[in-house]
Amino acid sequence: LHCTHPFATKNSLDIFLTDLGLRGRARSIIGEIPKEKILKIVFESPYSLIENVSGIGFRTADEIAIRLGVKRESINRTIAGIEFAMSNAAQRDGHCGMPLRMLIKKTSELLGTDEPTVEAIIHDGHASGFLSMESSEEEKFCFLSKLHSWETGILDKIKLFTKSEPALNKSDIAKALSKLDGEFDFPLSETQKIAIQSSFDSNFSVITGGPGVGKTTIIKGLVRTLKEAKINFALCAPTGRAAKRLGESSEEEALTIHRLLEFLPGSSFQKNSKNLLKQNALICDESSMIDVELMYALFDALDPGTTIILIGDIDQLPPVGPGQPFRDIINSGIVNINYLQENFRQNTNSGIVHAAVKVNSGHFPEVGTDINTDDFHVISRTGSANIISGVKEFLEKLPGLRGGKYNSFTDVQILTPMNKGDLGTSNLNT
Repeated sequence: LHCTHPFATKNSLDIFLTDLGLRGRARSIIGEIPKEKILKIVFESPYSLIENVSGIGFRTADEIAIRLGVKRESINRTIAGIEFAMSNAAQRDGHCGMPLRMLIKKTSELLGTDEPTVEAIIHDGHASGFLSMESSEEEKFCFLSKLHSWETGILDKIKLFTKSEPALNKSDIAKALSKLDGEFDFPLSETQKIAIQSSFDSNFSVITGGPGVGKTTIIKGLVRTLKEAKINFALCAPTGRAAKRLGESSEEEALTIHRLLEFLPGSSFQKNSKNLLKQNALICDESSMIDVELMYALFDALDPGTTIILIGDIDQLPPVGPGQPFRDIINSGIVNINYLQENFRQNTNSGIVHAAVKVNSGHFPEVGTDINTDDFHVISRTGSANIISGVKEFLEKLPGLRGGKYNSFTDVQILTPMNKGDLGTSNLNT
């Protein structure tokens, strides 16, 4: 297709876009793009509207392409459908890849075409520009090439880290570790000591565990050990809030990964394999929140001899972006891993602890029966008014429970999944 329409005025272009089925919001966004560029996209590559214009999905781009003469059975349409099916799985569900049979089925359903046609186009290599394939036993898997390169790159980097000579002086670390007990006002547990000590036994370590298992104390121990050994180190986390919390708990500077790697908006990370970070040790908290792109970027900027310690909760929600590298690294079993299970926040008989274990294993937790002694309860109510009434009743009873230990105003936090509505934060806070 070739652009032969002059569209001398903005109004004529708007009429043309309306005729293509574009609604007001999409047209207003397109209006901010230079006319020559948008016409080139529409006429030469209508499916790229999905990437270039927010709010335009495959259905809209497909309708435009067909109105402009693209045949339903064309190779270009099928290729666009394959790419969208893969991208949608990555962006919506966080998958880096999927079985070939599933991709063929999803694409066929999306395009309304038969599966053999989709399969033939994939096997003939027409999608090789963005699609990578691997075989596992008797099944083939498809990946978006950029996600596949990041995933395999992460694995290659880990192999390099674990085989490389550490930059840390083992004698200095051993001396620092021997002074660790004197750094705290309370004795470290054996599991905490082991986690700290074993993190320096290799270049790559993972420390994982749920809430209250002492991860923050371990971070303090790691930091004090590195400072005592006079090691140049960096603290980082994937989000600003996590980095701030890490800095406060460690009493050291902590940066977001983007800031550590000197990310420039509209450009890329300035720290990379050609411009490595100078630190000899790295502690990264909340690692379960890191997607494959960011994890690869972090590893790419580290010298092979760097001591890397990833810390996080494997049962946290997965990253917003594609992949779950932290969980995959743990499941791989190829690195040093410390599983923390002893809970320091609640006692071993706490209903909260038992409920967390049940929920993580997919089972409904056991509910406490005595509100004056048990610390985990469920108050079952249906309907907004009844729920709000139940909350008020509980808050009124609270000062009389457990010897007046809790204050209804200062010791209670109410969580709700929404901002608006009767049960939203706005109404509950009024």
